Amino acid sequence: MLTVIENESGVEKMLARKMSSAARGGMRTLMILMALTLFNAPSYGLDRVREDNEKFIFGKLITFDYRGKDAAVIVPKKAVDKARRWVWFSPGTLAFAGKQVQCTWYVEMLLASGFHVTGFDLGPATITAASPAGAKVHYEFYQLVTKEFNLNKKARLVGQSNGGLNQYGWAFRHPECVDRILGMLAVTDFRTWPGMDSLVSTIAGSYTYSGLEYNMSLVELLEHIKELNPIDNLAPLAKAGVKLYHLHGSNDGTVPPQANTLELERRYRALGGEITIEIGDGMGHGTPHPFYNENQRALRFLIAD
Repeated sequence: MLTVIENESGVEKMLARKMSSAARGGMRTLMILMALTLFNAPSYGLDRVREDNEKFIFGKLITFDYRGKDAAVIVPKKAVDKARRWVWFSPGTLAFAGKQVQCTWYVEMLLASGFHVTGFDLGPATITAASPAGAKVHYEFYQLVTKEFNLNKKARLVGQSNGGLNQYGWAFRHPECVDRILGMLAVTDFRTWPGMDSLVSTIAGSYTYSGLEYNMSLVELLEHIKELNPIDNLAPLAKAGVKLYHLHGSNDGTVPPQANTLELERRYRALGGEITIEIGDGMGHGTPHPFYNENQRALRFLIAD
């Protein structure tokens, strides 16, 4: 089902007005924001903190080191959600990296709604494929940002492509820390991508990296697959009442929707869990499209009570 064009929401209209206003403000606005950054920057218990007031209209980008690489929390510039709710993107670069951030629309809408936005980029090692070591890195990041930014104890997660394994990999081990998960063309079964051989660190072309690999033979991995594969570990999430919403293209040849999103839906419903899915007719993997990047229903899911 393709996304239907809907009337602009109040937040979208506000975003359009702000974009226009920001353009008119020019150098004067820039100088004021720079002054505020210099004299009112908060102190965080983080390494190499950098602040950028210009990258996002509705938020201030705070970048810091996490395990020697970039991580970020984007703080709303105006009214902060009273419950200090927040959304975590994986891969984190979707939310903060590059001149044109891939998920800019979601990020700006979330910030305008008072939500914090966060994520981290460990380079190639960001691909953890749901390994126990990768889940530990994610949980430690959760502990860090909830403490330093006083965020809500229930995270709202977005996992795109391999980010699905990253998010589900730590979420099923810590369901008490998760409120809901949005999957976009997300991998939930590591047998479909990157495949069993690629998960074993001793095999050339492994998709997991030093310190975050499964650290076992293929035989051992096969013996423990039911304990490790996210799609086989949905019961803790359903029991905790974690809500799921997935978007997937019907022609995704990289991450097959039948074995990932559709099978996830079947299993989660059988467990009594709440899940909604949208299938984009004829859509493949990774092609930028409003169905993924500006989906109003997915946004409403993220910000709903």
